[in-house]
Amino acid sequence: QLIPLPLPASVRENLHLAIIRPYIQVNTLEAREALKQGQEPIREMVEYAGAVTAELACGKSPQCERYKEIKAQAAEGLSKASGGKDAAVWKYIEGAERLVRALMQGDLEEVGRAVEQDEIRTSKRAPFIRDGSGKSLYMPVVNAAHESGAYGCSICGSGPSIFGITDSEEKAFAVTDAMSEVMNRAGVECQAFVSTIDDRGSYALG
Repeated sequence: QLIPLPLPASVRENLHLAIIRPYIQVNTLEAREALKQGQEPIREMVEYAGAVTAELACGKSPQCERYKEIKAQAAEGLSKASGGKDAAVWKYIEGAERLVRALMQGDLEEVGRAVEQDEIRTSKRAPFIRDGSGKSLYMPVVNAAHESGAYGCSICGSGPSIFGITDSEEKAFAVTDAMSEVMNRAGVECQAFVSTIDDRGSYALG
């Protein structure tokens, strides 16, 4: 079920994504296999994170009680699958909740911190973003983005695109320039984009 996320006007107006797409081939199947090699219960993590964020987004709707039930069931499944001891798993869940809360509150600095809290997927996929010698470029790019004003960064899907969270178009262009420079110095060409968010969802063109 799709649940509209209530966003304050400040998020629609100020949130700008700084994005680079390096000319690096990342095989989606290989990136997914890298996730499976870990011990984390990915399916249960996603189910629980979805239930938590749905409960936050539904406000005072009657459906909220249903999401609470789903969350309780998902929590039980996740606890069993992870042994209740995997700190990275629960950090991922906390990050998903932080992200939704921050978006609803219009706190873009917190949005940036929240997107960086997913250490599980990032640690598995960052090695695929590398130069010709096999050296990972992900953290140098992220560090350059932070130094140029980004509040946080992460990988788009399986990669190799990387995005940074900023609160203005000017900052976003500065961040893309900094990220691109790291790639170019490593001998990797890339495209750079600056984008706002589109909260309309799917719609017909024309």
